[in-house]
Amino acid sequence: MSQLADACSLPDVLVAEPDVLLRRAVKQVAGEIGIARVHETPDIHGAVREMELRPFSALVIALDHEGDAFDLLTLLRCGQYPSGASTPAAVLLRTGQEGAAVRLASLGVRETLDGPHSVRRVLDLIGRLV
Repeated sequence: MSQLADACSLPDVLVAEPDVLLRRAVKQVAGEIGIARVHETPDIHGAVREMELRPFSALVIALDHEGDAFDLLTLLRCGQYPSGASTPAAVLLRTGQEGAAVRLASLGVRETLDGPHSVRRVLDLIGRLV
């Protein structure tokens, strides 16, 4: 019964990442080691749906080529989701996206993580956010 109570007290973290293996491994390990209850989605559109349903303690999202991640972060900072406008956010960058750091900083992104992304690096990132 204490494991259930412990799981309920974990912070809810949204991870939006197209790599299904990375996403699922992060979710599983985060729960096993007790740092967060991870909700995962493959893209920003799924993240928007999740953000509309419940508040999150932190966000880890992959920067997409279309710029939808910028829109999600802008709406978050404007208070359009159940999560607080100051919810900690981190962005996973791919090769060639490093130039987005200034714009991300203006949106209150706490950290960016350059690729390649590993389960350990993303878990460390989540640990720093929560």
